[in-house]
Order: sequence, then structure tokens, then C-alpha cells
Amino acid sequence: MKEFLDKITGAIYDISHLEKHVVEYVQIARGEKPEIHYSVEVSYSNHCYTKSVQGRARIFDLDRYEQSKLLPKIMSELMSRECRHTGRTNFVTFDIDEHRTYEVYFEVFKKDGKLYIRVQSAYIRGAAFLSSRPARARIRLHVILFNVYHGKPIHPPR
Repeated sequence: MKEFLDKITGAIYDISHLEKHVVEYVQIARGEKPEIHYSVEVSYSNHCYTKSVQGRARIFDLDRYEQSKLLPKIMSELMSRECRHTGRTNFVTFDIDEHRTYEVYFEVFKKDGKLYIRVQSAYIRGAAFLSSRPARARIRLHVILFNVYHGKPIHPPR
């Protein structure tokens, strides 16, 4: 079991749901183009269950921790989810219900011939930060994976 010790309260939390795992993504065949399979290792940063407090190191956040339990399912469904380019080097997808919008930021990279997705952060954006949302253009995961795998640039939206 992978654990996180909250240094403020002394509580120990099970974060084994955020251990690295491999997801098999399939781009369906279209016309003359064959089906493509991508085997991608997915990992998660501590920003998925901690928050920044001004002037201090990141601290454990119970709300983010509880929400992080959704991440393995969200990431396994990423091929069928809407993804957006943030205008930087990363992407975002959303898990939306009638009460909240959960934002999941991730990067995709290739190392030693293998594809990786690193979830950089995931949270419900509070009202105080609504104006800080980066510009986003839609992009499909299969386009991201194909371009990263083949070393092709992904241009940020203008």
C-alpha cells in the first residue's frame, strides 16, 4: 500500500489508487487508416492531493484527496473524453456533474520509445480562480498520442 503522511495532523492516507499503471488506449480504424494501439504509463503528481499555501510547502488537502479517487477511471476513459490544449505544453480534461467541474491537467511525453502521461494536477476550480483559466482549444487524445509518439509538434492554440 502506498501511503502519504500528513505532517500537520499525523494522519496516514492510502494513495495506492495513484500508483503508476499502464492504460491501453485504442484509436479506432477510420476509412483506410488502421486501428492503432497505444500502451501508456500513467503517473500522478502530489498536486492531485495537496494544495499550495502561500509561503509554505504544499500541504495535504482532504477534498483533493477524495476527488483523486476518480483519477484512475478518468484516465482510463481519456480516449473518449474531451481534451483541451491549455496553450502551454500540457492538456486538460474535465469531469463534470451538476455540482462541480473537476479539472485534470496532464502532460504527454515519450522516453526511450515509450509513451507516458503524467497527471500534473487535478482540482475543482474555486470561484476566486475562474478568471485565471488558460485559453483552451479542443484536441483529441489520439492526436496527442500520435504526434508525441512520432515526434511531431503540437502547436498551442493562437
